[in-house]
Amino acid sequence: MRSTDDLLGQLRKTLGRLDTALSCVDDGLVITDFKGLVEWTNRAFDVFVGCPRLKSLGKELDDLVPTGYVEGRHKPMNSLIALARNGPGRSIMDRALTGPRQVMEVSWSPVNFHPEPSLVFVFKDLSEITRVQDALTASRDSLEEEVASRTRQLQKARDEAQAATEAMGEFLSTISHEIRTPMNAVIGMTDLLLDTPLNGAQRELVQTIHSSGELLL
Repeated sequence: MRSTDDLLGQLRKTLGRLDTALSCVDDGLVITDFKGLVEWTNRAFDVFVGCPRLKSLGKELDDLVPTGYVEGRHKPMNSLIALARNGPGRSIMDRALTGPRQVMEVSWSPVNFHPEPSLVFVFKDLSEITRVQDALTASRDSLEEEVASRTRQLQKARDEAQAATEAMGEFLSTISHEIRTPMNAVIGMTDLLLDTPLNGAQRELVQTIHSSGELLL
């Protein structure tokens, strides 16, 4: 049977490995007591708040974490601590109201450690993903506007072409009517002329006028 000292040594070794492993995680991890006082942090959280672990321990979480904004409204960390006491949850915040978007996702959950429960917070940096999404959205909106503008241009060109076709049809109809009436008179006159004595050259000319008039009709 292993001695108590052996078990304690194994536990310290395991905790050391666990601490090292969690320090390799990209997301910021922090454990606080139920009042929001920091009990443990990983390396990513230290970088996120710009404060080493030894200086963070025992401090209130809302004194360490930068101000967050949700839909343009200030979101203090103490409100998240109150939410975490009631159960798991998450929130996405902007870290600044101006400049390039700096977005973080905060998730939390109470943990029943002995002898008192604690609160676990995870801070994930979504800034790069958000900027890419914003750029894609802007490109999509620009493309949609370009397509809509091109569609309007094509519809205008189609309407103009249709109007020109209708105008041409009306013009030809009017011209046809205007030509038909006098042309009938010309053909009638050539019919009368062909019934009169004409020499060969005259008859040929009258027949040319007559056939040309019929073709125009």
